[in-house]
Amino acid sequence: MNIGFIGAGKVGCSMAKFFIAHNINVTGFNSRSHESAATAAEFTHSIVYDDKIRLTEDNDVIFITVPDGMIASVYDEIADHIRKGQLVCHCSGSLSSKIFHGIDKRQALGVSIHPLFAVSDRFGSYKELPQALFTIESYDEKGIQKAISILEKCDANYRIISPDNKISYHAAATVASNLMCGLVYTACDILKDIGFDYETSLCALAPLMRGNLEHVIEDGFFNALTGPLERADNDTVNSHLENLDNVKKDIYISLSKQILQIAKHKNPERDYGKLEELLK
Repeated sequence: MNIGFIGAGKVGCSMAKFFIAHNINVTGFNSRSHESAATAAEFTHSIVYDDKIRLTEDNDVIFITVPDGMIASVYDEIADHIRKGQLVCHCSGSLSSKIFHGIDKRQALGVSIHPLFAVSDRFGSYKELPQALFTIESYDEKGIQKAISILEKCDANYRIISPDNKISYHAAATVASNLMCGLVYTACDILKDIGFDYETSLCALAPLMRGNLEHVIEDGFFNALTGPLERADNDTVNSHLENLDNVKKDIYISLSKQILQIAKHKNPERDYGKLEELLK
């Protein structure tokens, strides 16, 4: 099995190196930037394809690892050269395999394989991919089985999801990853209002955040929950709300309503009625 990559950025380089580490043959890269493709090829000991069509014809599996907004146009460029039984993949978290329109008429297979991981380092993230869950999504059962065979060769943890659930899946990933940055920024911004700078705020909060996140991961969010909401400390929560501006108050209230659901599960005997009224 030969795999070629159209797109030589962080995801393309990381996935290619991940496959190579598990003895899967990656032939090379095509990219808008010859320099980018050359760097990726050097990193993976593969070749540069100056032509997308040649890459498509040379490989059994094509990964289109360009930005989401370019996947459809790249696919359109190579569609007439896709052959029977060929697997075409993208790694978008939000787009489904539906973007490979008409691929079934070519008797080829369209799949999305998405690592549930923030790929931030073009040359280092592949080392962390073994810890990630990969999601497989396709309208074609044969495509799913081929994708599974690739991931099983890599000893990867995977799960199959429905194309109809792709956006919900991506929203969950965004809340857990990107929106967490906004949450941390909000906490630091509150400390900034009382004289901290952002760097000091982040350093001060880091042990608290690390400890709590590790507790959530190890023991679950029910066991990890502490604080005034869990205790039904209405006076403290009310004081918080009185001291926050409207934007921060909205964030606090929205998250607190979610936390209340955890608190009720954890402490079914505790009365949270006054707190619910307060958060209205």
